[in-house]
Amino acid sequence: MRPVVASRLPLPARFGSAASTNERQIQKFLNFSGEVLFAEHHEAHAMSAFYPSPYQEAAVLTIDGVGEWATTSLSVGRDNSLEVIKESSFHIHLVCFIRRSQVSTGFKVNSGEYKMMGLAPYGEPKYVDAILEHLIEVQQDGSFR
Repeated sequence: MRPVVASRLPLPARFGSAASTNERQIQKFLNFSGEVLFAEHHEAHAMSAFYPSPYQEAAVLTIDGVGEWATTSLSVGRDNSLEVIKESSFHIHLVCFIRRSQVSTGFKVNSGEYKMMGLAPYGEPKYVDAILEHLIEVQQDGSFR
């Protein structure tokens, strides 16, 4: 588990020499002279879901394409803090499975997800056993391989 906070490392230390240019551009665009902080991709999703919510405590699940490293994360939000409990990386990711499924059904990668999700409730789960037997192994804790 680790707390989620925007990084306090200098931008060049985190993102290379181009980062200081990006920080200046952001400051100029916003007419802002203060420090610019960055969060990792999934942490930003989790923070944007939890912090404006009406809840004092909540589980926060993010599932998305590749960010920096994580593709799925589970966090716990309490008051003004968010703590990542578990993450999975891009190489064991449900979205990769979904993308492969898209291609096999004729949709383009990164353009048909919403169509498959929208059509899913109208289908019959006739391939569930085959998928669980041959394609995805669901672990006791809910994770998968």
